[in-house]
Amino acid sequence: MASRKDAEMKELIFPIQPEQRVAMQRYLKDQFLFCGVKACERRRLEADFLQASVTLPITELVQVVTYNYRKLEREYQYYAIDLVQKNSSRLSSAELALFLPLIGEKSWWDTTDAWRKVFSTFVTAHLKQRAEIFAWFYGHEDFWYRRIAITLQLRYQAATDRSRPGHARIFYSKSDWLGFTRF
Repeated sequence: MASRKDAEMKELIFPIQPEQRVAMQRYLKDQFLFCGVKACERRRLEADFLQASVTLPITELVQVVTYNYRKLEREYQYYAIDLVQKNSSRLSSAELALFLPLIGEKSWWDTTDAWRKVFSTFVTAHLKQRAEIFAWFYGHEDFWYRRIAITLQLRYQAATDRSRPGHARIFYSKSDWLGFTRF
């Protein structure tokens, strides 16, 4: 296992696997470049870095996440989100909010749904902040933030605020499905 110092000194580099790369890019409609690393292999490669990340100061964590999220290949966005997920239990809502701008970068269903898991994990641990977190997404001008609002709200099924999902769906459908051709 890498020590914190090893994780700070070295950067996680995913190997390029051409035989998988093309299929993975095609799966996401050629919207993003890939290294070609399958999820199980990516998780194995990032495991030590995720473990080491829990010792990073939050400011450093934000820098590492942002740096990786802005790399070209999609695996780095997944890795960045995994870093936030691994550290979600030690974040305040203000610290979690530092990652909000990343949702709007390189957005697609795969990363949006992964981000929803991060926010859902946080809300599960901080139920009193559910309305605050939901407000970040509900009615947002960006389609992908609204998708998080819907999936986040539906995640709680019985505890779902029935007044919100319908409104979120209206925003989601009227402004996005009409003329939205990225799918």
